[in-house]
Parts: sequence; C-alpha cells; structure tokens
Amino acid sequence: MQASKWLAHQVLLDGEEMKDLLASVGNFEVYPVGRILQEGEPFSFVEEYCRYVEKLKQGAETEVPAILCVALSCSSEAVQRVEVAPGKMLWRSQLPVVQVQPHSLSYSPLNDTFYPLVRGKETISWGVQFSYPQLFQKGKEIEKVDERFPNTALYKALTRWIRHHTVATPFVVNGMKRRVPIRIGKKCLGWIHCHAQLKKQGLSVDPN
Repeated sequence: MQASKWLAHQVLLDGEEMKDLLASVGNFEVYPVGRILQEGEPFSFVEEYCRYVEKLKQGAETEVPAILCVALSCSSEAVQRVEVAPGKMLWRSQLPVVQVQPHSLSYSPLNDTFYPLVRGKETISWGVQFSYPQLFQKGKEIEKVDERFPNTALYKALTRWIRHHTVATPFVVNGMKRRVPIRIGKKCLGWIHCHAQLKKQGLSVDPN
C-alpha cells in the first residue's frame, strides 16, 4: 500500500485503558503485519500489551515488543492474506488501515527536547503509536483519505478516546514540569514512577 502524510498519536496506556479503548471504537479486526505467521498461530494484541505494561509496573527495563506491530481494520477488503510457503502466510494492507507500532521516545539534554518514535539504547519505551494516512495512491491516482474509506471512522473514534482519556505527559526535567504532546493514560499516573528507563535517565512524571 502506497500512502503518505500520516497523522500519528503516541500514547502509553495502562492495560485496562487499552482494553477500554479497543472496546469503545466499534467492530474491527487486528491483523499482525510485517511478519510471517504460521497458519492458525494464536495471537492476542491485548494480552501482549498487558504483559508489556506489567513488566513496566514491576520496574523491569523492557522494550515494547515488536509483536505489537499490527493493523486495525473494520473491513476485510483493506487487507490481503498472502501465502508465502506451505503453512505460512502474512497480511498486507491494500487500503488505508490504522497502523499500530511499538513506540519509544528519547530526551536530549543538549536542546532540552523530547523526540517520539526513536530507537536505540538510551530510549524510553512508551506504549504504541496509532497512525493513519491522509493520502493514498491507487494505481496512478492519488486520493485523499476521507469518509469513503472504511477505516477513517475507526481512526476518528480512536483519537476521540485518546483525547478524552489521556493527557499530554507532564514530564519533570531538572525539577521543572514540562507538558509534552506525547500522551499518557490517566491510569498510568499511579504507577509511572516504577518506569525503570525514566529513572535511568533522571526523568519523572508529575502524577498530579
């Protein structure tokens, strides 16, 4: 799928918040993308996400698992099942879908800036990024992604939930509180002090 001008929301949610979010946005399917699957291989996005969050709560230095890279779609026509070998297959997007990616951020003391969607040794794992394109290329034609596409309403429902149930993260840097557009679920504020990678970099989040 050829798409561009992606809208994106980075957010760390509690496990219960992730369940609430996905339950609130209507009917859709989760498609593991970007990896080859065994035929009939079991997979639960919510269970994998909750396991990740539990590790954060326990103070473990853990990365967001790559298995959380998935596509959300309320239409089976937006994805294509491809058999790559006997008993093995993968999913490919054909129309705009809501992409979910593991997300980590970094903080640079040199310019006092937080950067989203960064990978590396000094990054801080921070939930997932939900993204959706604004332009889509079909053949030689470039189309605006609007209400004609079935997953536009799904993405709008996701963003409404995020807007009402999360906040811009109130990071504390050198004793000063900074509101950063990267989001955090309100239920995370009670345990975010356990986040080992935040502590390692001398950062914290104001829970109030």
